[in-house]
Amino acid sequence: MKFIRHMDQKDDIFQKAFSLYQVSFPEKEQRSLDDHIRALADPRFFCETIWEGEQFCGLIFYWELSGFQYIEHLAIEPSLRGSGIGSRCLEEFCKRNQKIVLEIDPPIDDISIRRKSFYERLGFHYNGYYYIHPSYQKGCTPHQLLILSWPKPITEEEYRTFIRDMWEIVMLYSQNSASVGECRTPLSEKVYPYSKNS
Repeated sequence: MKFIRHMDQKDDIFQKAFSLYQVSFPEKEQRSLDDHIRALADPRFFCETIWEGEQFCGLIFYWELSGFQYIEHLAIEPSLRGSGIGSRCLEEFCKRNQKIVLEIDPPIDDISIRRKSFYERLGFHYNGYYYIHPSYQKGCTPHQLLILSWPKPITEEEYRTFIRDMWEIVMLYSQNSASVGECRTPLSEKVYPYSKNS
């Protein structure tokens, strides 16, 4: 398995990856193409495709932030889902990194429960912090997500660092970059355990 980084939106493979991105995530969790192109110019952002030999398998978009890698988006080609490619991709990614953070939907239905179990089987830990992710798109409502980390839970200080980097770096490349500061203080001051009723 290999990972290929793409830094130019004119790259044909980037276009293939972006098409997979658009069909794999809800609109509120997607950047516009223009915002994505701006992010490509940031050396902290990695847009990589996943390959088995000559076969395109999926994408992984992540950030090199303050002492950890933040996996922003991971998607496998629909025809390959359930084949173990996703697990192998994460295992390979973990081998080359020391600390990883990612987000998932709260486990409120069969799909989200299975997704949480999938990551936990690979050694990721749920961190019980109350976390609201702002939308990348204007007009979409911010939504609650869970924070997982590998190879161990993150401390409250590390959580605050993650929040800071989200507001000050990642969300700069979104349609809501001017308003994320309004959320910074309450989110960084308190943490709560996850509850289905939250």
